[in-house]
Amino acid sequence: MSEPVFADLGERPVWRVAGPAGMKFLDDVLTADLDGVTTGRGIVAALLTVKGRIRTIVRVLATGDGAAIIECEPSAATGVEDGLVRIAPLGGTEMQREQRLLLRYVGDVPSDLSAGENEYDHIERDGAILVRTRWGGAGVDVLAEPAVVAAWTGMLSGHAKRVAPADLEPLRIRDARPAFGVDVDDATHVLETPLPDRGGVAFAKGCYPGQESVAKIRNLGHVRRRMVALDVAGASPAPGEAVLDATGGEAGRITSVAGSLALAIVKVEAGALTVGGAPATILSA
Repeated sequence: MSEPVFADLGERPVWRVAGPAGMKFLDDVLTADLDGVTTGRGIVAALLTVKGRIRTIVRVLATGDGAAIIECEPSAATGVEDGLVRIAPLGGTEMQREQRLLLRYVGDVPSDLSAGENEYDHIERDGAILVRTRWGGAGVDVLAEPAVVAAWTGMLSGHAKRVAPADLEPLRIRDARPAFGVDVDDATHVLETPLPDRGGVAFAKGCYPGQESVAKIRNLGHVRRRMVALDVAGASPAPGEAVLDATGGEAGRITSVAGSLALAIVKVEAGALTVGGAPATILSA
């Protein structure tokens, strides 16, 4: 987008993970290597089934002294509650839910919104957690307490144009950022997604649920399917529509769309792709 914009994305599930065992507990059960995530930094990670399928995707934000904040999309909250909150006491920690609303800003980041230079860098200020984002260009997620949302909305309005949440979908899709429950779910293997390329899967760390499946597939070479962002020139694809390979056989299905842009999980060796008779160019994989 040529000018800074922001959107109110509504309620966002957030939990405080108590220290000093919080980060160790998360490192034991999530796919990313959290051992080197220092205070004020963060990382994306997944919780898997024993077969390597995705139960939930979260952002982990280290807050110091072994404590952390984790947050996710509303559709992924059940996986956190069932797979993390329930067993946290067994890992020597507790997780407390907070009520937060998400304001997502995309554009050059002004100094009064700065949360750091790296994706997932974060600070807490004036009743909000500010998290640096990089998808769709530079930006900041503002996870605000309900009482201060109006104040943060006013601040963002001074820097950017307010848009509808749907207006940010092209950015998410072009950057191949999967939405849980839409693009991926508990039938999707984590290696079929871009998470490994974004530091979300550690191949050298010790055991975590699903690690054996991840290691086995990686050692064999690659998965049979992969998530890609597509540009279907001159067409408007629909969720669920078939993606065809060079022979006319089905290579996969569309999951998310925004105009001519789409996300799909397709066969790795599908070759040239078409959707509804229109050529589909892979933008990312």
